[in-house]
Amino acid sequence: MPAPGDGSRLPEGAVSDALVMTEYLSGRGRLLPDLQVQLRAAEARWGHENVIGGFSVLLCAAMDLIDRRADHGDTTRLAFDPQAMHEVVPRVLGKIFELQLRGLPAAALPTVAGILTAAAVGRQTPERWRKRLGPIPQEEQLLWCYTAWALIEIIDTAVGKPGEFAARTSEGLPAAAESRESIMRLLQE
Repeated sequence: MPAPGDGSRLPEGAVSDALVMTEYLSGRGRLLPDLQVQLRAAEARWGHENVIGGFSVLLCAAMDLIDRRADHGDTTRLAFDPQAMHEVVPRVLGKIFELQLRGLPAAALPTVAGILTAAAVGRQTPERWRKRLGPIPQEEQLLWCYTAWALIEIIDTAVGKPGEFAARTSEGLPAAAESRESIMRLLQE
């Protein structure tokens, strides 16, 4: 799978791992409860840049889904009102603000807004946008995970089907099933 925006290849497993972690945050995952440990395991498997790249792909896919008008006769697309786009960034920011108690600093909110805006505009990926501000520190992985989770939750809520985004996204990722197992193996080592 091409990495968003830089011409390199992003391992499908990195996207699958990102998706597994967002599902875990939604209460649909079966991984260990420490998200930081899950992030370290994914980083050991794919590398820091690919972990961020996996979340970037999910954010772009989610924003693309919101941005386009769904053809109601096309069952491969989720029906989501694109007019709701102006509500998405503030809603995700609100969710992230609520999570400050879980270790996300208030200074993270402008980064979240920028990540989401880059994904929505589509001229550059969220990852590329963020790199223009400087290197992405390892500590920021948690922020990317929560941002992807919050956006995906909004989509799932809007279509009335918890896990629908993950189900549709997993169809295009052959590595999705083995991602959950490989994270578990890494966590047990």
